Amino acid sequence: MCSSGESRRAVSPVISTILLVATVVIIAATISVFVLGFGENVQEPGPVVGQSTAELEPVNGSSGGIITVTHVAGDQVEVENMEVIVDASDACGKRTRVVNLPASFSGQYYPGNQLDESNFEGNENLLAEGFLPQFNQEKWDARLLMDTANDPTTIENTFSAGNSFQLRIAKGGCNLDAADKVSISVVHTQSNSIILDKELTV
Repeated sequence: MCSSGESRRAVSPVISTILLVATVVIIAATISVFVLGFGENVQEPGPVVGQSTAELEPVNGSSGGIITVTHVAGDQVEVENMEVIVDASDACGKRTRVVNLPASFSGQYYPGNQLDESNFEGNENLLAEGFLPQFNQEKWDARLLMDTANDPTTIENTFSAGNSFQLRIAKGGCNLDAADKVSISVVHTQSNSIILDKELTV
């Protein structure tokens, strides 16, 4: 016949097992709440631009320049999901982010839509407005970044293999000296990832 003390000792392992199982269940439930509750906030990976080129051509006696960015190979990116960062901190301490693309400001002196101050964050005078200067100025072409809805002179708003765009560092906006560095980055806004990053040397 078992004593009452022996009975209590026999029950102890059973209770500890039940407590252990209950703890595991609670932890699993907590983890599932976090996963199910916040899983929708996980961002998809950004597109991959496997190959690209970028060039900087000084103009106006190095008072500014034209940046040309070309998509060579990789995923295509809709311009509405892009922002472009031009960082000339090394050359003149200025940095601008080109936003609200494709640009839809209808200018008075240029055909179709163009970049204006609503498309610039940071140093607004670093980059030139417009997209294709006339009046015997140097040629540059940012039509890829323009809204194509009502303008037959623009091109499709998709940054894909073979497509390129240009941005103009404004005359007087940044004096470029030999060996100065300017970087340009393209950000995919939906994934908040940098899909192109180039450092250019004057």
